[in-house]
Amino acid sequence: MDQFHRKMGTQQPRGSQQRPVYRQQNMTSNRSMSGNVQVGRVTSKPVNQQRVVQSVQNGQQKRVQKKENFTTSTTMISILDKISAVCIFLLFFGLPLFFLNLTYQGIGFEKQYYFYFWTFLGVIALITQGMLEGKIDIRRTALDIPLVVLWVVCFASMMFSVDRYHSFFGFFGNPVNGFMSLTAAILAYYLIVSYTLKKRVNLIWWAITFSGSIVVIWSFFATMRFVPTNILQYISPSLTGSFTSLAIFIGMMLPVFIVSFSILDQSKGKSFKRSVLMGIFFLMIILDMFTLSILHGYVQWYIILFAIFLLLVFTISQIIKVSSKTSSMIIFVFLSMFILWMWGQPIISVKPIQSETSINYSLSFDIAKEAIKNKPIFGSGPGTYGYNFSLHRPKDLNKSGQYDIRFYSDRGVFMESISTIGLAGMIALVIVVLTYVSTVVLSFIRSQDDDVNVVSLGLFIASVVAIIYGMFWAVDGMIILYGLLISALTIGLLCSSSDDSDEKFTLSVKTSPQYALSFAFLSILVALGMIFGFVTLGKMFIADIHAGNALKARTEGDFVKSSDFFHKAVNFNEKEGRYFTVIGQYGLDLANVELAKPEEERNDEIVAQYISGATGATTSGKDRMPNDVLANETKGFVYENSGGFVSGALSTAMNSYERASELEPYNPYLDVAVGKLKLIEAQTKGEDAVEEKKTLVNEAKTSFEAAKEKTTFDYDGQEISLFAPAHYYISVVEEALGNIDASIEAMTSAVQVMQLTGGNTEEVLSRQINYGFNLARLLQVRGTEDDMKNAENLLLQIIGINDQEVNSHLSLGLLYEKQGKRDEAVSEYQKIIKILPQEDLKAQENIQSLIDTVEQGGSNVDVSSQNNAEESSVNDDDQEEADAEKENVNMIIIKRGDVGDRAERGRKALSAQGFDSKIREEGDAKFEGVTVMYGSQSNHNERQRIIRVLENEFSEIDVERNDEEVGIYNHDIVVVIGVEKGSKNDNESEEEESEE
Repeated sequence: MDQFHRKMGTQQPRGSQQRPVYRQQNMTSNRSMSGNVQVGRVTSKPVNQQRVVQSVQNGQQKRVQKKENFTTSTTMISILDKISAVCIFLLFFGLPLFFLNLTYQGIGFEKQYYFYFWTFLGVIALITQGMLEGKIDIRRTALDIPLVVLWVVCFASMMFSVDRYHSFFGFFGNPVNGFMSLTAAILAYYLIVSYTLKKRVNLIWWAITFSGSIVVIWSFFATMRFVPTNILQYISPSLTGSFTSLAIFIGMMLPVFIVSFSILDQSKGKSFKRSVLMGIFFLMIILDMFTLSILHGYVQWYIILFAIFLLLVFTISQIIKVSSKTSSMIIFVFLSMFILWMWGQPIISVKPIQSETSINYSLSFDIAKEAIKNKPIFGSGPGTYGYNFSLHRPKDLNKSGQYDIRFYSDRGVFMESISTIGLAGMIALVIVVLTYVSTVVLSFIRSQDDDVNVVSLGLFIASVVAIIYGMFWAVDGMIILYGLLISALTIGLLCSSSDDSDEKFTLSVKTSPQYALSFAFLSILVALGMIFGFVTLGKMFIADIHAGNALKARTEGDFVKSSDFFHKAVNFNEKEGRYFTVIGQYGLDLANVELAKPEEERNDEIVAQYISGATGATTSGKDRMPNDVLANETKGFVYENSGGFVSGALSTAMNSYERASELEPYNPYLDVAVGKLKLIEAQTKGEDAVEEKKTLVNEAKTSFEAAKEKTTFDYDGQEISLFAPAHYYISVVEEALGNIDASIEAMTSAVQVMQLTGGNTEEVLSRQINYGFNLARLLQVRGTEDDMKNAENLLLQIIGINDQEVNSHLSLGLLYEKQGKRDEAVSEYQKIIKILPQEDLKAQENIQSLIDTVEQGGSNVDVSSQNNAEESSVNDDDQEEADAEKENVNMIIIKRGDVGDRAERGRKALSAQGFDSKIREEGDAKFEGVTVMYGSQSNHNERQRIIRVLENEFSEIDVERNDEEVGIYNHDIVVVIGVEKGSKNDNESEEEESEE
């Protein structure tokens, strides 16, 4: 019976304690009489003493083992609980301070991944602890349903996104706007809310104040220029990223420092210690306000003043009871901040801090309005604001010269959410914010716990600063994440003051089998998800460190090392399209560096490798980001400049530019790029394709006129376009069409626009010289007396800007010859000889021949006029190439097999562009296609033009460097023309029939 009660946990009835003794005596006496145990009529066999002892020992071992397991489990649970607490502490302490200055995407990216790391580690510890305990307690809050709705809407938006990868991970450079960031934020919210206890709040509070004090002190010394420049190269003056976000963070710390006075008054420490800490906090408040004054232009004064005013309202209304010192400090800070704002400038003048640009409200509203029309419910997807901005940017931006400006984040989360996650996401987001604010305010009114309310008030006011800034000013990752942490701590602290067990949602294995299975399944699934996130995000972080090393190497001028680092970045993260786009740009730079070398030092095989890698990389970048303007534009640019190294480069570049123009309709540069390629294609046509060339030229004109139309506005009652390239290329087209008067008019407009909008940069001066030179050339072509005088004045102006301009001296010399001023002409030619490098003997000989011709009574005007008639500028960046004299290229065409008129077609097409060549027949009937072979001595620019001509004539061109083969034919360029690929000539067909 007593064994039963021990098992059941009950006690025996009173008066029954002696009965077992009496029965034991009877049993003894009976055993002595008969050897059997007898109780009444029941008889049993003797008890096995060994089995009884073994059973007792087994039970003891099980109890010991169970106790040891329980002790081990308890220890593990305690360790995991501490890990979660440490993760929460480091989130608050480390997020404002953490940076590595190693990544390509900057401090914001590094802080985002710091947030991921400690959040996921804390969640894993929480889940593991729950597995050991057999349950997980999740605190219920008023935000549960709004957060779930927001998460579901964002998930749906991501699934219909125009860029699903960046919608999930966040866009390049600003990952806070991705679905992954939202998921991690919700996990961090429940981690903090569920683990926030009164005994832990004190530690977290000191983490916030200590890290905030470090930021304030560092910012004060950095902005006052007390920190050496060499240190600022490694540690940014703004630990939060931008100076605007720094000002907001410092403003968030003001209510925290102020409320600390009440917390110290309520503490039980020694009075001396409290006084010292109060003095430190007072100093922090002074430094805080002083630093805000230095950052005056970056401070959102309305937000911070409103926050301090709100703090003042809560204290005066006695909703939150604070100490008299705290009340006095609130009034002092509010009046001081109001005076600093009214002052309108920093108290102490310092050197200007770097400027920061942001989208204005009017433009933000226009983008949101147009985006709603396109995708109203779920938007274009999280993290895709750059897509919306390019697609819906208004034409009026071009009036201020912002032809190709791009923003990848909006003025605030509220406006960005309209275009990215649609009306559904925007409404869900607003509900979350309103629910949070109303929940906290109601808790203040109802709660009687003054200690909790004081702490919560400081946190709530700080979170209000972050919410207003993040919602309506800027999508800043640091402020959004820290505002989320403080908001979660506020909710958790207010919830911890209530002991109501109904506020927790418990997942337990002890309730029922079905819940146990669900608990186990979800726990394992979430844990695996966290581990997957750790590995994936870790690889992405390492990839960006390699990309950062690539950027550093590029700034140091080491292009090869830079390219190698970017390839390492791609190996770790092959999904990021922006890496491939940048690799393509770097590859083209490497090719240009090699091409800039003297011809005897240049290695065309290396050039071909660089260009091949560049085109392949930009193609990969565009494939990963098909709806990104920059990816399409860069691909077009790389293919445009790939020369003759890539087959079909012209058409690929044109398609890329046209797609980029579809994604950014009001960018005039893209129209100009398409028009230029149309002109180049027209130049590759043969003499017989007159109508086709005319059609292409007119198409180019349409593109240039579209660029002009997109940039034409009313200036003082006059409709004019201030986009000089549009006027310039319209002039080029009109000249090609034979409309010399229209060409001069357009070129005159280009020169005038450059004078109105130009500056002193090298690029601007180069364009001014180029436009002026071409106008002078056109005036000489028309040749009236006024035209010649105006042309002379233009050339003299150009030489006045840059007296080393060889083409202007040459053109002026020819102009003087036309006017009969032979001495002046010779003087200009002699100036050219002085400008030319001494080692360029060929150029000096050519100029000397001009001088000799004039001195012998001859004229160079006829030759130059013929060359001018053939010249057609198609690219202001390649003006020297376009204006160069066409010389006979050392080239031969090899006709292999019965190819019909294919060889003659190739010769005529080349001849139409000034490339004379002979055809040699060879009897190799097995050769297919067209191959251009060149030697190391061939001219790169001439080779490019030859390949472009042949690409337009034949469907596929192969290009290879072959010094040995070229040497056999004794030519620099050998064009081998065989039968069309996939076809057979008559001889092959006859041979096959005879064999059959």
